[in-house]
Parts: sequence; structure tokens; C-alpha cells
Amino acid sequence: MSASAQADLQSRLGSVRDRFVAILDERLDALEVLRDALEQEETRVSALEDIRFIVHKIAGTAGTLGFEHVGTLAARTETRIDECLEQCAGASHWDSAAADLDDFMEVASQVALAHTPAA
Repeated sequence: MSASAQADLQSRLGSVRDRFVAILDERLDALEVLRDALEQEETRVSALEDIRFIVHKIAGTAGTLGFEHVGTLAARTETRIDECLEQCAGASHWDSAAADLDDFMEVASQVALAHTPAA
């Protein structure tokens, strides 16, 4: 690949990464609301399903764009939620899913902040 083609590819990849970070920030806002819904027994299952949908999308994209740790944590959160939804037993399962979600959101927030273009 020529240097010009390489530079063009890097520029396009940078644009895709910037868009991912913007979407990640939006998804983190949605996850904050859903995280609160986990505390309520009557909304817990639907919140977990919605959270799973969001983190699944992030897990599938993050690593490809160079955010491997975010992708790994999103996949771990997705797996924990799958376990909770399958077992539906006891507060410890919900607490574990919530703890994984909190870890993911903390790291993803740091990544989003660090990669947000200056205004």
C-alpha cells in the first residue's frame, strides 16, 4: 500500500473512531438510565435485556477500532447478563451484572472523554 493510500486509510479510520466515540457517549447516557432501572425489581429484566442489546453492539465494534479493553468489558458484561437472564435467581446474580456494568461504564466513560475531539 502506498504512503498516500495508507494516510487516506488512517484518516478514514480516524473518522470512524470519532463517530464510534460519539455513539459510545450516547450509549453511556442510555446505560445510566438503565442502570438505575436495575434497582427496581419490576423493571430489572427489561433493563437487563436493553443493556445487553447495547453492550453487545459495543463489544462487536470496539476492538475492531482499537478499543480492545472496552470491547472486552462489554463482552464480559453481556455474558454476565446472559447468565442472569438464564438463571434469574437471587440478588447476587443481579448484583454481579450491575458490578460488571459499572466497571464497563467507568472504563468506557474514560475512553469517551479521552477521545472526544476538542470543541
